[in-house]
Amino acid sequence: MAEIKIEKKKPIWPWILLVVLIILALLYFFVFANNDYDDDTIDTDDMEQVQPIDSIEQDSARNTWTDEVNNDSLSGDFTTLSASYFSAMEETSKLGRDTLYTKNTLLKLVDAVKSKAMENQVELETDFSQMRENVMGITEDSTSFSSQKLKNIAKKTVEATKTIQQKEYPQLENKIKEAETSVGEINANAKMNNQQEKIKTFFEKMAAVLKNMN
Repeated sequence: MAEIKIEKKKPIWPWILLVVLIILALLYFFVFANNDYDDDTIDTDDMEQVQPIDSIEQDSARNTWTDEVNNDSLSGDFTTLSASYFSAMEETSKLGRDTLYTKNTLLKLVDAVKSKAMENQVELETDFSQMRENVMGITEDSTSFSSQKLKNIAKKTVEATKTIQQKEYPQLENKIKEAETSVGEINANAKMNNQQEKIKTFFEKMAAVLKNMN
């Protein structure tokens, strides 16, 4: 009799396990690797948007100045507005050199003088709204036209302050004269950055007057 051999079937579960492992490996690659890519992309985007601290501070300061120029009027009483002007005087090296800084300091001065007139109920012929428009008309390139604008506004500001002084502060006559002299020293036909000392002197003389009116 011939011997019948029964061949056992090889188990298929190792193949099933292998397929499952391959599927899991593919899932890991597509899911987790893709997440890592997204994270890297986000980090890169964040890095591109980061500004140097100095740049942020400079932009912030410049935006603050610009906002103040564009306001129709700065709110506050004479004490507040004059303090704001005195604060601007702490960086006198920018006066005449940085046109934006100079025009904002001038704006603070105009507002301080206006508030002092209102506080003392002194009627002035000065059109402060027009003066504000003239301040904003000072260009960014420090041309002689800007110096002319600056001198005209400075002269009107001193005249308004002189009216207040004559009615309320007769003892400040000499200080007003010093302020008038400083305005006369500004050359309307010269660039602002070529006469920084003269411009700085004007602002300092006006600060001295306002401090004595406090």
